[in-house]
Amino acid sequence: MRTRRTQQRKPSQQKPVSLDSPITAVKGVNSKLAPKLRSLGLATVRDLLYFFPRRHIDYSSSVSISELAPETEQTVLAQVWGASSKKSSCGMWVTEALVGDDTGMMQVIWFNQPYLERKLVPNSRIAMIGRTKIWKGNKVFQPTSFGVLDQGNSLEGALIPVYPLTEGVYPRQLRGVVRQALD
Repeated sequence: MRTRRTQQRKPSQQKPVSLDSPITAVKGVNSKLAPKLRSLGLATVRDLLYFFPRRHIDYSSSVSISELAPETEQTVLAQVWGASSKKSSCGMWVTEALVGDDTGMMQVIWFNQPYLERKLVPNSRIAMIGRTKIWKGNKVFQPTSFGVLDQGNSLEGALIPVYPLTEGVYPRQLRGVVRQALD
């Protein structure tokens, strides 16, 4: 009969993180991500804290669908009625969603993002920032940023930082690393 040996674990002795600690001391930065961040000039925790966003996405002032002005960046909160993706004649994926609020409905278009069809579930609420444009003779909304509100995140009233990026570093990933460094 075998008996299981239990090993007593020694309490982990984590070194305190200082401003001059390497960026790998921040939770979420592994050996694959660290070189990509170094290409952005981020080698220490201090570099990360002084890496300021180039702008912020403002979800605080939303406009109803009926009040959207053409060619102006605006925020819209809407309910998804349906979404579909198809390949265009030139080989580009076009994801279309029909959304609405109390004042009307509109078509929203994303290019080369077919996975969004699965994320845009009917009756879910989304917050979008983008511009109203004319596409194929119809007025459509093209978001530059959006988030699904029903998934535990509340973007209403939020300011989201937009950082300069490099290949292999994603906006949400970098925001999380900066958040960890700040915490």
